[in-house]
Order: sequence, then C-alpha cells, then structure tokens
Amino acid sequence: MRKNEVVNYVKSRNKSLPEYKFGSLQVIVKDPLPDNIDVDNIFKEITSILPPRFVNLVDVVYVGSFDFFEEREINSLYMDGAIYVSNEQDNNEDMKDDVIHELGHALEDNYHDFIYDDEKIQDEYFAKLIKLKKFLEHEGYNTEAYSFFNLEYDADFDEFLFKKVGYEKLQNLSNGMFLNPYSITSLREYWSTGFEEYFLGNRLYLEKVCPYINRKLSLLELEEVQYGY
Repeated sequence: MRKNEVVNYVKSRNKSLPEYKFGSLQVIVKDPLPDNIDVDNIFKEITSILPPRFVNLVDVVYVGSFDFFEEREINSLYMDGAIYVSNEQDNNEDMKDDVIHELGHALEDNYHDFIYDDEKIQDEYFAKLIKLKKFLEHEGYNTEAYSFFNLEYDADFDEFLFKKVGYEKLQNLSNGMFLNPYSITSLREYWSTGFEEYFLGNRLYLEKVCPYINRKLSLLELEEVQYGY
C-alpha cells in the first residue's frame, strides 16, 4: 500500500482502526500487531525520552504493511511529516527503536542546514568511509565498481555492503568507527543511527565514535537553535 492509498484507506476506515493520541502525535494501527506489543507503553516511553518539539515534528505514525517496505527492504520510513512502521515487530524495544530512528530523520529534515552546513558530520563520515574502503580492499574485495562517497542512498552500494561483504564482516571491520553496519549505508543513516544512540544508548560512546553528531544533538536538545534554522 502506497502513501496516497494509505491516507485514503485511513480516511475510509478511520472509526474502525485502532487509534492512539500522545499529545499532538496520532498513531494509527492499520494492520494487527503481535499480542506482545503494547503501543501505549511504547509511545509513552518515546514521548518521555525525547523533547516534545522533536516528537511534534511528526503528525502521524502509521503501523502496518506497506508496499514500499518490501520494495526497499526496510521496516520503517519517514516521509512527508509521517512515520510508517511495520506491524511485524519482535517486541516493544524493536518497535521503539524503529520509531525513534525515523524521528531522527524528521529532525534531520527540519534542521538540515544547521546539521550539515558546516560539513563537519559529512567530513567525519567520509573519512571513515575512506578507512573502510582500504580495509575492504585489504580483505580482497573489489570496491572500484561502487561509489562510497554519496550523500544520498545508493542501492548498489547498499547491496555490496550487505550481500557481498555481509553484516558480520562489516561489524568486525567497522567496529569503533561506525555505530553499526547500517549507519555505513548513507549520510542520512549515519545521522539517524547517531540519533538513536543519543536517546537510547550511550552518549559517551557516541561522543567517542561520532563526536560531531553528539555535539549537534546536544545543541538541538538544549534549544540553542531556532526552529526552522
């Protein structure tokens, strides 16, 4: 189900779909979740962890099965002020991680200039990619056919990392440089994985591994940036 179809479907079924409200954030469950998933608990925790103005950047969270998940091999997406999350979740923590990751993308879209204009995060990310490329070549991988230095998501690069190199190998090669292998795939994922670590993980470790992400988030959390900068 695509975005415009989701909106039309929700409008037609609005009164029969499970719906939750957390401040200004609306959560609509399009497709059933496993019995062990507690939506109320998940979003109460999220809204207690994140500053309200971060949560308010998103209008609605749709939970369900969507065509673009299968097409892109993902289980969550931020798009046009809404978050889409798969209803196939292992537990509360799994779903909470997905939502917070996409809230990181919402923050990125709204504060894009502040986050990236000084190019500190880009430089940090690309310097790590240079090292990773050398490590992979040393391991015998042919990297010449792939562009490592794209600001936007590159499907060929992603496929190379996860299908030809593999998660376990990437984890070993990138340990101490990247927070996890997924953060290697693009600058956007590098940022949003850092956002997750900041609010759900270890901020001291984030400062060590991704110092410029940590510093930007500290400023944003302290409201030292005007909204819409």
